[in-house]
Amino acid sequence: MMKIVKKTQIIPELFTIKNITPIYKNKGSRKDLKNDRGVFTGTVLYSILQKLIYKDIYPMIDENLTDGNVGARKGRNIRNNCFIVNSVIHETCSKSKAKPVNVLILDYSTCFDAMALEITTNDMFNVGIRNEKLNILHNSDKKNNVAVKTPFGLTERFPVKDTVAQGDVNAPL
Repeated sequence: MMKIVKKTQIIPELFTIKNITPIYKNKGSRKDLKNDRGVFTGTVLYSILQKLIYKDIYPMIDENLTDGNVGARKGRNIRNNCFIVNSVIHETCSKSKAKPVNVLILDYSTCFDAMALEITTNDMFNVGIRNEKLNILHNSDKKNNVAVKTPFGLTERFPVKDTVAQGDVNAPL
């Protein structure tokens, strides 16, 4: 089945089905949806396709990203970014005549909850993914049929177009 998807570049309707499960962040009232994080889940077959693509494209992506990009990277995590910020602060403070450095640290609450497909596809192209796998990734996020899990069951499915769903295997890259 995966070979047919790769050959035809056509994504089966089954692969477009995704659910959003809200998970409480342990902050604030449980009744307020702002205190939940939405996690996308897809079908098992779609996850297998995503993992096969990830395995094939990871070496190219890892080779072309900087140390500041830590999402879904083997052997890297937020400590890498903390180390860089601490090094800049230490270097600046240790020199008596060093020029001032402004360090701005922000917490973006929802900036990565959805990513535009065209921008993400261009970013993947820029890091060296220039084969049929880029087309498959693009086509698989062109159209999603999404439902939200609630305490009362699933909502009706609604179309979400041209968006990379956070929770897919390749989304953090």
